[in-house]
Amino acid sequence: MASFYEKFVAFGVDNDYMKYVDYIPGHWTDYSSSSSSSDSAGLERLLRLFQSACLILTSYPPLVATLLPSSWPSSSHLAVETSLRQLQSRFNITRRWLRLFRFLEPLQAGWRLYRAENKTLEMWVDAHAKTCFGMFGLLESVTLFDLIDVDHLEIWGREMAVQINVDAQRFWFIALYLSALSSGIKLFRIFSSSRSKQEQAAEVIEDEKDAKRDDKQGEKLSVEEKVKEERKRRKQELAKINQMTTQHGLDLLASLLDLVIPASILGWVDVAPILVGLAMFTTSIITGAAVWKRSARQLEQRA
Repeated sequence: MASFYEKFVAFGVDNDYMKYVDYIPGHWTDYSSSSSSSDSAGLERLLRLFQSACLILTSYPPLVATLLPSSWPSSSHLAVETSLRQLQSRFNITRRWLRLFRFLEPLQAGWRLYRAENKTLEMWVDAHAKTCFGMFGLLESVTLFDLIDVDHLEIWGREMAVQINVDAQRFWFIALYLSALSSGIKLFRIFSSSRSKQEQAAEVIEDEKDAKRDDKQGEKLSVEEKVKEERKRRKQELAKINQMTTQHGLDLLASLLDLVIPASILGWVDVAPILVGLAMFTTSIITGAAVWKRSARQLEQRA
């Protein structure tokens, strides 16, 4: 059993390639890559959590005053707020460095999905979503040097870099929308298949009843063993379905909440900054928890 410290270290240096695992009634298909990414997904999620916390605090100044000691003068509140805004900017730039080459992963994953045979609807949607995620990351990466405030170091210029980043938000919005749509389709497939699973379970129960009515002891034991094996298999299948349902449900929730961020930046919706911060904080926990579980699972497998 891995300790909390070991899990935290693995979380901070997590380099695993995010798998694309799709449920199709009757089987699972894994389109993951054997290669690993060059970024630290867990560390990036942690910094995103800190950035969202700074956004929440600076969006509601009375909250900052509440958290500060009462002995501090009121003039210090403005200084703390300024520091939090600077921290928020530093966290954002640091996260961009960690994601510098991440755009290659979704572009590669999208290309593999395009080339896959017998594509389902959600695979088509995922292919476009990953491509848009890749374009979003690419546009963010090419403007990084224009945003680090180093004298005489710029590629596009400040104004052009800002415009490119706005275009990146459009790709992010489309990617999140398609990702949410894909998660919804996968959930629908799982729920629609539950009826057939229930019918199969009813058949197993009926077989068990027939076995009990059997007069021949040998045949009765043979049928009961088959029923037990079938029940065990169905139980494992149900556990896997529940796991996938939870995963896709959280993915759907995270995508829908994250939609608020690019939509507010683009001016499509009028949302208070504190609500944007809360959405960002929530999705950081959801996606960070997925990285944590993956890191812990890998530690358990290596133990």
